[in-house]
Amino acid sequence: LNAALTVTQSMTWNTNALVTGPQTSVLTIPEGSQLLMNAGSRSVGGAFTLNLEGTTLWSAGNIGQNQATAVVINNSGVFEMAGDLTLGTFNAFWGTFNNTGIFRKSAGAGNGLIESSIRLVNSGTLEVASGTLQLRMGNPTETTLHGGTIVLADTTTLAFIGGNHRLPESGVISGPEGGPVRARITLSNASLTLDAPLELVNPFTTENAVLTLNRDYSFPDLILNNTTLTLNAALTVTQSMTWNTNALVTGPQTSVLTIPEGSQLLMNAGSRSVGGAFTLNLEGTTLWSAGNIGQNQATAVVINNSGVFEMAGDLTLGTFNAFWGTFNNTGIFRKSAGAGNGLIESSIRLVNSGTLEVASGTLQLRMGNFNATETLEYTGTFLIGGESTLAIIGGNHRLAESGNITGSGTLALSGGTFRNDGSISPGLPTGILNVAGNLPFSSESARLEIGLGGDQPGTDQDQLVVSGTANLDGTLSLQLLDGFLPQPEQEFLVLRAGDISGVFTGISQPDLGSDRSFVAIYSDSTVSVRFSGAQFTRPIAVDDSTSTPFNTAVTINVLANDISTNGDPLTIVAVTQPQNGTTEISGDSLITYTPASGFSGTDHFTYVISNSLEEADTARVTVTVLEEVIINNPPVAVNDTASTVLNLPVLVNVLANDSDPDGDPVSVLGFENPSNEGGSVVLTPDDRLQYTPPDGFTGTDRFRYSITDGRGGVDTALVVIEVFPVRFEVVLAGSPGTRALAVDEDGTVAGNRIAAGSPVQGFYMNSGTEVFLNAGPSGSQVYGISAGVMTGIVMVNDTSGTAHLFSSDGATTELGTLGGTFSLGYAINATGQVTGVSTDSAGRSRAFITGENGGMTNLSTPGFQFSTGYAVNRDGVVAGMVSNPGGVQRAWISGQVKAEPNSRAYSINTAGDAAGSLESQGEIRAAYWTAGGETVVLPSGNQPFAEAYSINDAGWVTGAAGPNPPGFNSGSSISAVPGGLPRSMAAPNESIATIPEQHRAVVWISDTLFDLNDLIDPTSGWTLLEAAAINSSGQIAGTGIHQGALRAFLLSPVDEEPPLALDVFEVTSAGTELIIELGSLNGPGVRVVQVSRPEHGSASIEGETTIRYTPIAGQPGSDRFRYTLSNGRSVSHGHITVTIESAPELPERMMLGQNYPNPFNPGTVIPVYLPATTEVRLEVFDLLGRFVLDVFNGTLDAGEHHLTVDAARLSSGTYIYRLSSSAGIQTRKMTLLK
Repeated sequence: LNAALTVTQSMTWNTNALVTGPQTSVLTIPEGSQLLMNAGSRSVGGAFTLNLEGTTLWSAGNIGQNQATAVVINNSGVFEMAGDLTLGTFNAFWGTFNNTGIFRKSAGAGNGLIESSIRLVNSGTLEVASGTLQLRMGNPTETTLHGGTIVLADTTTLAFIGGNHRLPESGVISGPEGGPVRARITLSNASLTLDAPLELVNPFTTENAVLTLNRDYSFPDLILNNTTLTLNAALTVTQSMTWNTNALVTGPQTSVLTIPEGSQLLMNAGSRSVGGAFTLNLEGTTLWSAGNIGQNQATAVVINNSGVFEMAGDLTLGTFNAFWGTFNNTGIFRKSAGAGNGLIESSIRLVNSGTLEVASGTLQLRMGNFNATETLEYTGTFLIGGESTLAIIGGNHRLAESGNITGSGTLALSGGTFRNDGSISPGLPTGILNVAGNLPFSSESARLEIGLGGDQPGTDQDQLVVSGTANLDGTLSLQLLDGFLPQPEQEFLVLRAGDISGVFTGISQPDLGSDRSFVAIYSDSTVSVRFSGAQFTRPIAVDDSTSTPFNTAVTINVLANDISTNGDPLTIVAVTQPQNGTTEISGDSLITYTPASGFSGTDHFTYVISNSLEEADTARVTVTVLEEVIINNPPVAVNDTASTVLNLPVLVNVLANDSDPDGDPVSVLGFENPSNEGGSVVLTPDDRLQYTPPDGFTGTDRFRYSITDGRGGVDTALVVIEVFPVRFEVVLAGSPGTRALAVDEDGTVAGNRIAAGSPVQGFYMNSGTEVFLNAGPSGSQVYGISAGVMTGIVMVNDTSGTAHLFSSDGATTELGTLGGTFSLGYAINATGQVTGVSTDSAGRSRAFITGENGGMTNLSTPGFQFSTGYAVNRDGVVAGMVSNPGGVQRAWISGQVKAEPNSRAYSINTAGDAAGSLESQGEIRAAYWTAGGETVVLPSGNQPFAEAYSINDAGWVTGAAGPNPPGFNSGSSISAVPGGLPRSMAAPNESIATIPEQHRAVVWISDTLFDLNDLIDPTSGWTLLEAAAINSSGQIAGTGIHQGALRAFLLSPVDEEPPLALDVFEVTSAGTELIIELGSLNGPGVRVVQVSRPEHGSASIEGETTIRYTPIAGQPGSDRFRYTLSNGRSVSHGHITVTIESAPELPERMMLGQNYPNPFNPGTVIPVYLPATTEVRLEVFDLLGRFVLDVFNGTLDAGEHHLTVDAARLSSGTYIYRLSSSAGIQTRKMTLLK
């Protein structure tokens, strides 16, 4: 290309084809055209621009280049990658792909590639409907902005491979219909920055990548391998996050990464690191089984663990010297595997207020090297398993008053300082806790807690063993286990140490009576306790507690934990009644508690036990009655559909199909506003949603809403709204076998009926009345109608007949022929002109037109032997087709032959736009030709066949679309036969069943295709097959199936107020034309579409709302005619009565004429006739005689004058206007109607 090339219908670019050209050259595939790439590969060269405005179907071979190129592809149409194909090459720069339309990978289960040599700019829609689309962007210094919409079908994959990518705030990645993404997104060897919302269902996988999040996100699964994740906001991972080999998570202090309860963090391969100062909230489960957690810089990260953190190996958290951050443990941190050393390094500030457990090997806390002056305080629990060691190495540490060290392993203290103000509790429940090093009990709050269940340390008695010095202070706390009672003078060794200094300031022991107690015995290396006092005989009742479900009794073995000190059996001798239930002794050791009906909460009672010595004791039982467990099932929201018309709100009862499994009432909780397309959504007081489409919008719109059951259950559903330009109702239906072919401005339908064994019979119907024409021995056929006058043919026999006019009174008028034996009238216009086809004396089929007073004229078609006139507009412009023997047919409009092969024009409107069909790629396509000469191919809805049969003055086009009809032969359902006669017209008995029942009647509004079956009541029982004609009111006549039979129908637009048409009275003088303006009666959009013939003069439409009336010269009197107004949806009729007054050229006296129009709004014109120049005043008064308006006050010359009245400030009503001069006073009335 060294210039510009436009391919208007189809370009095929296949095997080894190269397109090249300089930067100034352009190849354009315009809207309505297509680019096919369906065999082999192809390539580009140079730096040309490829504008794809139509449809691109790429189903085979790749698109590469034969050299370094700089091609620019601008796709504003639909680009289908229908396979696993590659655009571009791996390294050499290819060019730029600007997508403002739709790029869709529509087929192929494997990988489709946009290679690294392509600069992709997406501001339209990029859709993955099948398989995987890989974006292999490779320029390390350039960022690819995805500012449009990316739509991913379920089970597909979008792979960002290489290069730098960004989803700005204007970008969207969504699933079908704007829902969440159920496809997979992967990021490898690339960077991706997210600024726009992203809702994922499946894992987001990264490898050797950089992921930056600039807003809050919630992902279900995130996999980081050798990836840098930069958080600039908050990220919540709701199911699972994998943080593995060389992956770095970083972010400023304001950023937060949360693993919520129920989710998990997996670290099971390689090492990872942190950076920045972000906060990591671990509320779920963390499983760390491989690699260390370090940092790539000095950081200040905060980890808040409130869940379960498993160190499942000999691993290291932090580094030796550089400050890493803070680890706040309020949950459970557990070293659960590994026989060696696990480390929390000196760079970590450990704050433990939860449980830190060593269940395997050694956990070293290398605290303090980063800050020698800071003391780490521990308010939680350190639990050391039997063969495990907790090593606190270096730094300054304090076990706070609430802190606790427990277990049967080893606590190793070395370096630094350790202050103990908390509790040391060997065993769990009993055992020996070893301390390697010195252990202080630093204050009165310090405690050594020892459980005694016997006198065998480690088996049934706790013991603390310290290898160094034990500095004693605080309390020795003793607890008797499992009902154990010591014998008098029995000793228990509770502490062994290398050296002991100090004593416990007190002993805390159970209440064994005033004559029984424990005494501490100290040596240089041991502490023992000795029991002194009398032998136990009195039973000991121990308090009990239990719980029971709501409204459920519970039986309690209260003696199970009570103690018989002398070995006598125990019995229950009494029980009290609780406040919120009842109790009874139900066995030797059992008490049954029954809660009061409906009660939940805590209740209490006491019981008394006794032994054989009748010694007694009392204990208290606490019963917790649980609340009623009501499982709340969430409500179920079901998607809704609704429809409306242009600019009209619609109420959607979204709750009508929603439900709740528990029977709870549901209500609307929230909804999207605006909708996807910018419509407004509001909630009405009765819990319905009112949707209002955007101004001028037609098509499909969507919004989501959520419902609640009032008990925490919610669900979400989608509402899909179809906004149609108009809706129709079937207002007339023909009898079985009728086929409508025409409709006039009054809504009278005309066509033909086929009945078995009978000739074709023409008919018309209006207002429910069906009238059949009985002209000719072989039947009659009707194809056109205007103002109740029809045209068609009266058949003489099966092969011949002549064109006729048919009137509603039964009269027929033969139109003759062009010298042959056959003629047929297809159309008649408002002035009575008829066009059609007739044979001439040579037997050729020729188009004709008649004059207003009859007479058939042969229409010249130089270069073509055959012609047919299918339509004629008000101005007598004919549309049809021409052909030669053996040649293709071509549309023929206003004497001009169109270039498209196998084209026909079936209809023409007042402006000269003609509608019909043409052949493209072996398929028939509906089209229209504008008066300016442009050819517009209409969409077919992916059907191989579509024809346009009629076009009205508003530009609406009707027709049919569907599969190819039976007997299809490079043409339409009324394709040509020898001689140029349409097949359905040439054979009077042809079956009406040749209308393909797979077809659907359609209308094109603003070049957009609508199935008329979607625009009528779906319960009507109609299937509309063919829309043959449309009038200026939007009424559509055609044929469909109803009650099992083919029938004619008439559709009329609904939900529209008809225009206002009143009877109008005008006055003019003989021989003077009158301009009648009707625009004041209605707002914009209303037009005069038809005027009837006056009884004497003539009338014509001059503009949208203007009629020109011309009286017969020299004939005074009155005249009358009818006019029709249309707003494009419905029509109204009115009459105009004209009074024709005699007025000499110079009136002999002053005369005041009747205003026009009348009624009027807001302006009207008043005629004034003066015999001489004079001073006049024209005034307006109301019916009470009050002055309201001064129209004119001044001098007028002799002759005729038309004075304009502006009544914009006046209200509706009847007014008197008065003309005053020296010659006298005259008055008339006029009516203002607003």
